[in-house]
Amino acid sequence: QFRRMNLLGKNAAGIEGFNFDIRTQIGAGAYVCGEETALINSLEGKRGEPRAKMHFPTEKGFLNQPTIVNNVETFCIAARIIELSPDYYLNTGCPNSPGTKLISISGDCHKPGIYEIEWGMTVAEILNLCEADDPHFIQVSGPSGESLSIDAINRKLSLDDLRCGGAFMVFNSSRSPLRIFDNFADFFKHESCGLCTSCRAGNFIIKRKLEKLATGLARTRDLEELKEWGNIMAKTSRCGLGKMATHALVGALDEFPDYFESLLDTRGGLNYSFDDKRAIQDYENFFKQ
Repeated sequence: QFRRMNLLGKNAAGIEGFNFDIRTQIGAGAYVCGEETALINSLEGKRGEPRAKMHFPTEKGFLNQPTIVNNVETFCIAARIIELSPDYYLNTGCPNSPGTKLISISGDCHKPGIYEIEWGMTVAEILNLCEADDPHFIQVSGPSGESLSIDAINRKLSLDDLRCGGAFMVFNSSRSPLRIFDNFADFFKHESCGLCTSCRAGNFIIKRKLEKLATGLARTRDLEELKEWGNIMAKTSRCGLGKMATHALVGALDEFPDYFESLLDTRGGLNYSFDDKRAIQDYENFFKQ
């Protein structure tokens, strides 16, 4: 339709010599392709993994040409500023965080969905907006974001306070934070491209540590090592996936210390969740045949 209107293609919008076009490229859907150089690799038909930062994409990006990578939301906001004027945009939101933000609200609420809010809204206002059901634990910006207790309801979504990448998950008091973080760890272990040793091995170790907590066999040292591995991954991973994979978990260890300490071993190393009958079931079935 845009091409028929002469808004795309050669001499776009009737401007002589202004050749502008858009092509939609379908990728493999890898989470790591949220990193701009991994996305460029995917666009070129290569494996989606971050490049060594010898050059920024603005110097050498797609096909080694200068490339600017932005989210669709950024282009939409730019278009609205052109349409409505900078003054209109600056009068929305809050000081230092003008404009609006798209957030995806999910979890234990009666009105999940995609919301466009003004920057500066408090967590409490968002919980009321989506009609949250007994909110107890809030995860902002997805698995690599920030974990909040209900005590943080007066914090504001803004660049000066609580930055939000777009996801807002609500969990009520019936949810297990440990299961949530175990699910996050499994996700990062699966989505890591495996290029960096710290990310590849670190996500595996984090997953095992959380499993140890789940069986009641973890010690205080295990909680300390979760933080240590988070620090190693944040400092040595090549891209944001590895750097931020443990961000939420490490934050939660400080936010909910009593909860994690309640999961530590108090039974002298005995694993009461181990089912000895189930463990030998395959052996028994084999000899029954």
